[in-house]
Amino acid sequence: MKKHIPNALTCCNLLCGCMSIICSLNLCATAFWNLKMAVFLIFLATVFDFLDGFVARLLKVTSPIGKELDSLADCITFGVAPAMLLLEYVRFNGLYTVHSDLLLVAMGSTLLLPVFSAIRLAKFNIDTRQSEHFIGLPTPANALFIASLTMIPTHIGSFNEMILHNPFVITAICVLQSYLLISPIPLFSLKIKSLSWKKNKFQLLFIPISLTIILFLTFSAAPFILLLYILTSYLHFKKKS
Repeated sequence: MKKHIPNALTCCNLLCGCMSIICSLNLCATAFWNLKMAVFLIFLATVFDFLDGFVARLLKVTSPIGKELDSLADCITFGVAPAMLLLEYVRFNGLYTVHSDLLLVAMGSTLLLPVFSAIRLAKFNIDTRQSEHFIGLPTPANALFIASLTMIPTHIGSFNEMILHNPFVITAICVLQSYLLISPIPLFSLKIKSLSWKKNKFQLLFIPISLTIILFLTFSAAPFILLLYILTSYLHFKKKS
């Protein structure tokens, strides 16, 4: 029975992703509540995504089907769901004042996210170098960044005008994030496999610092945490080389 627990958690991840997509498709009605719920479900899915691997290692029940199921779930939850959230948010709240061609370009650029998320997950499954660290931005980190963007305007009013009303910025964000997903940039894994300070120094420092940034900036913290993650990884691997 215990061998099914990690897969059940992975299915909870997938369920959250599907529910987030449903909420995103209903942004036009009771929009703000559905927006918050769509974002919350992506955040909740990351918890299940962390737990499935952690529990599998704890119970020593890792399996090939678990790995494949995890990737399929991640493609929906961290690829399609954030793309749909951003696409629908832009369509109903952002670019209604701009030329229709620019609107279509910005909306179309959001579809790069699930495509490059799928490529990133496929590469991860066959890349033996990524057992201890990541090469390219992990899909959950990308999804959290995209989801957080849609919530920042509720805390910073001018952000909506500067970012989410600008089709060029939306397109640039989607292109940049798509590149980061498949980039050769090495990034340390946030999975803590032991209590050893030496082996988990960067993870044990990064997590509390990120939580502190979130405490002060709430959803506005997402871009800063992503930048911190990339810079910390750079320092980590530069020190190793």
